[in-house]
Amino acid sequence: MAISQDETEPWVIDTTRLEPGIHELKFSAGFILLDNEYGRRERMVILSNPITITVVQPSAPNLSTASEWARIGITEAYNKGFIPEELQNNYQNIITRAEFCRMAVRWVEYASGKDIDTILIERGLSRDPNAFTDTSDPDILAAFALGITNGVVGNRFDPDGQFTREQAATMITNTCRAIGADTSNPPLSGFADMDNASNWAHDGINFVRANGIMQGTSNNIFSPKATYTIQESIVTFNNIEHDTLPGR
Repeated sequence: MAISQDETEPWVIDTTRLEPGIHELKFSAGFILLDNEYGRRERMVILSNPITITVVQPSAPNLSTASEWARIGITEAYNKGFIPEELQNNYQNIITRAEFCRMAVRWVEYASGKDIDTILIERGLSRDPNAFTDTSDPDILAAFALGITNGVVGNRFDPDGQFTREQAATMITNTCRAIGADTSNPPLSGFADMDNASNWAHDGINFVRANGIMQGTSNNIFSPKATYTIQESIVTFNNIEHDTLPGR
């Protein structure tokens, strides 16, 4: 960043796109123009060592669009720091496949205390840019590398596709497995409508109920094909007690 003689306003640092935490700000050598005692402009060289700025997350999220029942869970999840910024509003909207992947990746970072790139490197994994024909989203590719998600028919991911309860149960289970939980052989959930669930979703539904992560909708019904909202997704991730999962 350089300052010309026509730029008289102070520098402004936009921290809205920075994650909460401590960041280092580096300046290159530069100059400013000053009037000397004889009324002539002189160039003054300035050098600066790196400085740090601290970005503090607000203490509470905006809950104006959230249902009353979801507000405590959203606030707890917000304070844990795993809600992506773009999902901190319109909480009653149906969540997309891409958005759920993004939150899953942020939750893995929260539960492990490491950023996703470090996690992938430590496990000898990498994002496959050719995994899907309809997206190159880095969070989707990271979730795919960790075994959290798969595509749909025809090597596609369908990032804007609507998300269902059985998909949520399956991806939550896969996310728990990605941090080292033992998700094998969960007890049967006992939901009365399990015949309506896809075969691939049964283990996930059983696991999330056994571990208090997801419950039914009413009267021992799971409603596997019903769509899932942003606020339901946030509360579900917040329900995961990652330190007490089987195998942890």
